[in-house]
Amino acid sequence: MTPCPLRLAALFAAAALGGCSASAATRPVVVELFESQGCSSCPPANANLAKVADQPSVIALTFSVTYWDGQGWKDTFAQPKFTARQWDYAHGFGRDDVFTPEVVVDGRHDGVGAAPVDFSRLVGAGANDVSGPTIALSADTATIGVGARPTATADVWLAR
Repeated sequence: MTPCPLRLAALFAAAALGGCSASAATRPVVVELFESQGCSSCPPANANLAKVADQPSVIALTFSVTYWDGQGWKDTFAQPKFTARQWDYAHGFGRDDVFTPEVVVDGRHDGVGAAPVDFSRLVGAGANDVSGPTIALSADTATIGVGARPTATADVWLAR
């Protein structure tokens, strides 16, 4: 099973940001960072995300998780739904555990992302994905082309 909750979100965002149409070659890469204020390895991954967050080719999202709260530091940004989202990815990737920092790119690739080389490799892997559907916008219509069918249920987010 391949997790892919944000594939269509990237296409909608590309269309909204970039004009009338988006394809695999023009869509932005969705980069999600799961982190916590209590995680000593998270600041480098956060810095890597910050370096690309303003690029039109990237949709950068940060989710603070709750499972480090029992270690003596309560993360003021953490939410249980963010932790649940990361667990959904872990199960989709066939894992029995979660970790921080974790960078998930386009719902298909993941890794630690604290080292700049690792982070760049992850984002590059997402940029090379070409299996998503196309989208075309006119004045009042969005037309979504046929893409690969997700192997599991997927959330569709509209990001603008």
